Amino acid sequence: MKNGKNTLDEAGDTNPSRGIMMLTLIAGTLAAALPVLAVVILVLVRNPGLDDGIDTAQAFNLSIWLTLAAGALWSLVEFTQPGASNGVWKYLLPAPLLLGVGIALELARTPSQTWSNRFTSTAPGVCFTMIFLFSMPILSSIFYVLRSTSLAAPRTAGAISGLLASSLAAAIYLWHCPENSLVSVAIWHGLAVIAVVAISAYLGHRYLRCTIG
Repeated sequence: MKNGKNTLDEAGDTNPSRGIMMLTLIAGTLAAALPVLAVVILVLVRNPGLDDGIDTAQAFNLSIWLTLAAGALWSLVEFTQPGASNGVWKYLLPAPLLLGVGIALELARTPSQTWSNRFTSTAPGVCFTMIFLFSMPILSSIFYVLRSTSLAAPRTAGAISGLLASSLAAAIYLWHCPENSLVSVAIWHGLAVIAVVAISAYLGHRYLRCTIG
């Protein structure tokens, strides 16, 4: 009887290489993300703040979500390879660090008596719902790519898939969202991301293929 390590290595050897997996995941993700972006642009009202072009706060918001999506994508690729370990989480660190720096700079330039206004949102329920809904087709496409891939940790791969999908959904939603405060975005958009990640972890455990057992 073969031990678990050998089973994992042999299963992993049947998976695509990092380069092919990266290209496949990018293609699958964009196949859903671009139509979502098109719907948002065609159906939803554009953020009035974009009338004069993208400002520093909006650019910072966009860069944070895209950085997080890039880290999630690379982590997901690593989880499809033999010997995947917890070390892949390092790819997710740049986005929170960037967010922390942005929030610190924002609060430093804002009078402390107005900080409480930064924690509120004009329509938190709408932000949460929109990002959650926009994430679903992207998540479905990512799961479709992973359906025949052997994974050492399906639950974790599912969670990272949700992080990738929801990060892109949050970036897309910036087209419509009038919120510019990084604090507000981190709270209300972040809650939607957390919800998608939690559901994706459960779905990954249920529907993605494990290399062992």
